[in-house]
Amino acid sequence: MAPTKRKTKHKPEETKVGEEVLDLVIPYIHNVEDRNSLSLVSRKCYVTDGITRKRVTVHTLYYPNPAYLSKRFPFIKALTLKGPPSVFTLRYHNANNRISPWIEQLALEFRCLNELHIHRLVVADKDLETLARTRGKDLRSLKISKCIGFSTDGLMHVSNYCNQLRTLCLKDSDYFNVKVGFWLHQLALNSTVLERIHVTDTDISYAEDLTLLAKNCYNSLISLKIGACYLSKLGDAFRYAVRLEHFGGDICDEESDLLNFRLPPNMRSLSIKDFPAFRYSVVFPFLHNIRKLNLASTHMDSMCERLLINRCPNLEVLYTEDAYGDPGLQIISNLKNLRKLTHNGRVTHLGLMALAKGCTKLECLKDKKDGTTHRPLDKGIRRYAKGCKKLERLEITLWHGGLTDVGLKYIGKGCPKLRRLELRGCPFSKQVVTRYAFDIPFSKIGACYLSKLGDAFRYAVRLEHFGGDICDEESDLLNFRLPPNMRSLSIKDFPAFRYSVVFPFLHNIRKLNLASTHMDSMCERLLINRCPNLEVLYTEDAYGDPGLQIISNLKNLRKLTHNGRVTHLGLMALAKGCTKLECLKVSLRDISNEAIKCVGTHLKNLRKFSMHHRCLRQDKKDGTTHRPLDKGIRAMLRGCKKLERLEITLWHGGLTDVGLKYIGKYGANLRSLSLTYIGTSNKGLVKLSEGCPKLRKLELRGCPFSKQVVTRYAFDIPSLRYVWFDSGEFTPLGLTRPEFRL
Repeated sequence: MAPTKRKTKHKPEETKVGEEVLDLVIPYIHNVEDRNSLSLVSRKCYVTDGITRKRVTVHTLYYPNPAYLSKRFPFIKALTLKGPPSVFTLRYHNANNRISPWIEQLALEFRCLNELHIHRLVVADKDLETLARTRGKDLRSLKISKCIGFSTDGLMHVSNYCNQLRTLCLKDSDYFNVKVGFWLHQLALNSTVLERIHVTDTDISYAEDLTLLAKNCYNSLISLKIGACYLSKLGDAFRYAVRLEHFGGDICDEESDLLNFRLPPNMRSLSIKDFPAFRYSVVFPFLHNIRKLNLASTHMDSMCERLLINRCPNLEVLYTEDAYGDPGLQIISNLKNLRKLTHNGRVTHLGLMALAKGCTKLECLKDKKDGTTHRPLDKGIRRYAKGCKKLERLEITLWHGGLTDVGLKYIGKGCPKLRRLELRGCPFSKQVVTRYAFDIPFSKIGACYLSKLGDAFRYAVRLEHFGGDICDEESDLLNFRLPPNMRSLSIKDFPAFRYSVVFPFLHNIRKLNLASTHMDSMCERLLINRCPNLEVLYTEDAYGDPGLQIISNLKNLRKLTHNGRVTHLGLMALAKGCTKLECLKVSLRDISNEAIKCVGTHLKNLRKFSMHHRCLRQDKKDGTTHRPLDKGIRAMLRGCKKLERLEITLWHGGLTDVGLKYIGKYGANLRSLSLTYIGTSNKGLVKLSEGCPKLRKLELRGCPFSKQVVTRYAFDIPSLRYVWFDSGEFTPLGLTRPEFRL
């Protein structure tokens, strides 16, 4: 018997087409959010994103470890370092907000880096020296904005070693002038490829340095913004800077000869301040190429400004604060290419008409107009709305009666791309809110009578969201109806005897806001009871537990903010009834372990829980207020596995160190934690620090913890971004790094 050939099964080769495609596609994705999402898809995407990322922005407050960044993104070319938000800048000084750790890391890693932007940080001269000596030859762009701590000595190092800079920007930075002009002279000697230099806080005392800079960089310099300087001393610099396109500066008065003064031939943008009026004729012959002109901070004679604008026929962007009215707009109307105008002068309808007829390419217009005697403006608004089909944002402030019901109708019909309409202080008549205005998916109005909304609601068949202040009125509401698609209702000061009118139309309401409504408790309970499909509810009711028992019947409720004073009985009824709750904020008159345990037992989808006990602790015979609440908190955290945000305000001793230990142990998904009057000693915070692996934000108010323990906690938690610690004397923002100080 002949042997049969054994057929071998060929295992199909694993192709890497998908990975190869990703390698090719990822470098072309530049949106930061898209990049972050893509890096979470797989390990391969994570690595590829790290290798191909070229630009990174870092908030040093939340990311204090520069060494890890160099491993995550080893080939970045542009790095932006931002300090604390401006509201906290004054609280950080010296070691707390220094850039030194980052400069030291830049000296060792980031070999591909050529652009660095430093924003709101403390920069020392030593930092600039280290940066310049180690990376000066590689830097192409250096921007230092809103920083403090350095002087012209530090800038001297930049001038000596960063001789390949294309961009140097010192904006709103507070530095010390130790050797005035020396660093600029050195920069002019060593730079040959500088394209942009913005030093608006530097007074040019030695214009020869500016001339030398323009001479050496004659083939590259395109943008120059400086501080105070004499006009005549700019003449030589402008003759060398043949490619200069943008100039901004504070021009000082001087009587020297300007006979041979010229602007560079390629000048496109001009921003001047405090320019002497008798010098304007000098620049007139060179303005025909100007595309952008900023005169917003210039104080000059109206005739001079009009002559200046008239000499710029190709202007596209203009900022002006002129005070000479319509003649100015008539001059501006001759600018046929104007796209953007900010005009803070006072003008009338005549000036606006001239502007609209002349500047037909305008995309952005901000203007102030004086009153006129022609009212109403309905017909004008109709023409305006019909013509401006691309209108996305409209703001109108008029006198009473300047726009009637008919005008609002025209806005609704003529603005198909309008997405939001807000009306304030409008004395509406019966037909005030007309047809299309309420077709917008989201509408808010000011005070209005209920009966006068009837006609509007009949037209607004697509209206889903409505909010307004409903005034009392005794007129007939026999035929009143809410729109059939109404899903969200926010009402304020609604008269109690009018609630029965809206009861038949509330079955479709999904969101109800009664937070600012003053009404009888019975009326509010009836109103809530008529909304069986509610998902979101805001209320400040004052009728306690019976209100929560009514709310507990809302089986679809997902979010509740309840600022009334309730007890543990009401909280238990709520937890048992509204099992789909995801967000709960409640104020309590008393609380018990049983009530908190009930929350953990029934609210399995809870993501945010805010519990405020506003009363001082009072022992009661019925045991409704038990101290401590440690066991209740443990049961709640064990049951609410999805909880991400927890806020607890109790009396002193309401939650002991044992309770803090439970939060650390069972708060595995907590990202934000706010504790007020919690804990009995430092041991509780130490136990808390051993858990909460995902915690990013911690707020401590009135807690008996020492400064040293809070410092240790912030340092030990790698995921923690900041700590808000109120010791009663100050409230600093803690940083998660070794230099953390309180």
